[in-house]
Amino acid sequence: MKKIYLSLTFVVGVMFFGCGGSVNPYEGVQAYGHGQYEKALSVYQAACREGDNFMCYSLGGMYEEGIAVKQNYQKARELYVSACGAGILDACYKLADFYKQGYGVRQNTEQAIAYYTQACSKGLAKACYTAGLMYYNQQGVKEDRPVTKEFFGKACDLGDQKACETYKKLNEAGY
Repeated sequence: MKKIYLSLTFVVGVMFFGCGGSVNPYEGVQAYGHGQYEKALSVYQAACREGDNFMCYSLGGMYEEGIAVKQNYQKARELYVSACGAGILDACYKLADFYKQGYGVRQNTEQAIAYYTQACSKGLAKACYTAGLMYYNQQGVKEDRPVTKEFFGKACDLGDQKACETYKKLNEAGY
C-alpha cells in the first residue's frame, strides 16, 4: 500500500512541481510505477541535485521505506527538511511524524507539533487533524480545548470529513 501511495504522490508532485533541469522526473515516476526502483532512484537523485524539491521529497520516501536503498531515516530526514523548507507540505508532515515516532531522531512531540502546525497553516488537512488528535489525546502536549477544536475545525474546513465529525462531537461535549 505504501508503494502505491508513494507512486501516486510522485505523479501528483511531478504534475504540480515539475523539474526545471535536464532530468525528466516523469521518467522516474514511470520507472517507480513499473517496479524499476533502481532507475527511479537514479532519476530522483539527479532531479533532486538539480533542485527539484518534490523529487527530493520523493527520494526521502525511498530512503524512509528502504526502496532500492538501505533504509536510512537520517538521510530521509535530511531530504524532508530540504523539501519542507521549500514548501513541500507532505515533507513537513513526514518530519512531524519522524519527531512524533522517533524515527531517526530523538522523539520530540514539541517539534512534531511545530511541523504539523506549519503544514496545517499552509493548508494540509491531515496535518491539522493529526495535531488535533495529539492535543485531544494529550500526546506530549497539555490539554488545550480551544486549540484542539481549532485544529479539527481547520481540518474540517479543508475537507477532512473525519475532522468534521470530531468537531461536531467536541461541540456536543461542550468543548
